[in-house]
Amino acid sequence: SREQLENQRTSIIEEIKRAQDELVALQQNKKTSVEELVMLQNKLNARQQLINNINHEINIIDQNIHIANHDVMMMKTQLDTLKKQYAEMVRYTYKNRTSSDLILFLFSSSSFNDALRRLRYVKQYRGYRADQAIKITSAHQQLNNKLTVLNNVKQKKDFVLQAQQLQSKILEAETAQKDRVVSELKGKEK
Repeated sequence: SREQLENQRTSIIEEIKRAQDELVALQQNKKTSVEELVMLQNKLNARQQLINNINHEINIIDQNIHIANHDVMMMKTQLDTLKKQYAEMVRYTYKNRTSSDLILFLFSSSSFNDALRRLRYVKQYRGYRADQAIKITSAHQQLNNKLTVLNNVKQKKDFVLQAQQLQSKILEAETAQKDRVVSELKGKEK
């Protein structure tokens, strides 16, 4: 009957209208999804730049550690040399000079001026020994300071490596999220 056909026609028109509305909504969602995909890609690019920055910082820290290790080795060598020289000087003084030898050394001079020169020599020698002891102490202190700096740099490297690992995990998660959005978009498009 005619009423049935009109009802069917109204029903079909409503169905077409509903399909058109869904299509418009789907197209808006597609635009939103594409924008979301672009934002995710920008975020991934920024995260990758952050990781590259961290890697560059790690390279600089490694160079600093290498330089500090070289400095420590040089300082240890210098300290060992100073200690050996000081030990030889003390050994020589112990074997060749006693307090009575010092007095004999001074009084065996041919003149008063010669005795003064010898006394000055003895004072200079003692001053030199004292300077060597101060140099050894200073070198030891510098070595300890350099080792402290080296340990601090190594701790900083550990911290930066942890940050790099964290950023890499976040990058993997964000990449998976982007892949999921791409798959959803492809499914919706089909």
